[in-house]
Amino acid sequence: MENIVSSAKTDMFRIQINPVLRKQLEDVYGKNGLTLTDAVNVFFSSL
Repeated sequence: MENIVSSAKTDMFRIQINPVLRKQLEDVYGKNGLTLTDAVNVFFSSL
């Protein structure tokens, strides 16, 4: 499977998220070396 996270960024997807939840998610994924954007890309590529 192609590594989507490191592929060229060609489109933008915007969402609104609770700031407290966003901080919690950034902390969790950051401990694993991912940004929130990386985590969303991984999630979408697993479909």
